[in-house]
Amino acid sequence: MARSTHLAPAGALPGALAGACLGLGWRFGWRLAGVWLAWLALGLAGAAVGACAIGGVPRCGAVGSTAGLILAAGGGTRYAGPTHKLLADVRGRPLVSFALANVIAAGLDATVVVTGAVDLSAVVPAGVIVVANPAWQDGQATSLAAGVAWARSAGIDAIVVGLGDQPGIQPASWRAVAEATTPIAVATYDNRRGHPVRLGSEVWDLLPTTGDAGAREVMAASPGLVTEVPCAGDAADVDTAEDLIRWR
Repeated sequence: MARSTHLAPAGALPGALAGACLGLGWRFGWRLAGVWLAWLALGLAGAAVGACAIGGVPRCGAVGSTAGLILAAGGGTRYAGPTHKLLADVRGRPLVSFALANVIAAGLDATVVVTGAVDLSAVVPAGVIVVANPAWQDGQATSLAAGVAWARSAGIDAIVVGLGDQPGIQPASWRAVAEATTPIAVATYDNRRGHPVRLGSEVWDLLPTTGDAGAREVMAASPGLVTEVPCAGDAADVDTAEDLIRWR
């Protein structure tokens, strides 16, 4: 159950503070009342800063704010290794750490990872927001929907979406796609579309919420909304143990 926060009506808190300070002024002297008011002001300022950091977003719904969103909730059933593929060792690091490091290095306003089938808390860097998707078995679109729900609540204007099993997408690609201004922007590699994909808030209601199609359906139905962004790097997924070998 979500926690609710009850706020005083507008004007009630300043009035109450003024009354309290007036009473303290008569009882203890204006100097003490001034010290008390300054202490309260610092506390209120801190609370305001905390409220602006909803979900860890550093710029509190600033106009044009963009979050990098890593989808990492799937079961990885094609991978036959001893662990979930996202935790498989690649050069001494878990596979998912490469995608997370690359989006962090892109310097977007927030980095979010959607988890489901496996607990990634031990390998997610500090500052990355973790969104759980209990419906992950219903398809990748449910993870995208979970990320969109977080973005709405945090006042984000656009999300740039990539996958946790794509270690070769470079920070420059994340930045280039994030800087596009059309409702949808998609990275291309040698003229082939791949991740990451930028989704502005104006298209979020068009996205499917179940299945595995994700934004592909919207791009196919509304090509006029889409800009292609040529990128360098490798957007290949790691789906099998054989795929993993080439990264080791």
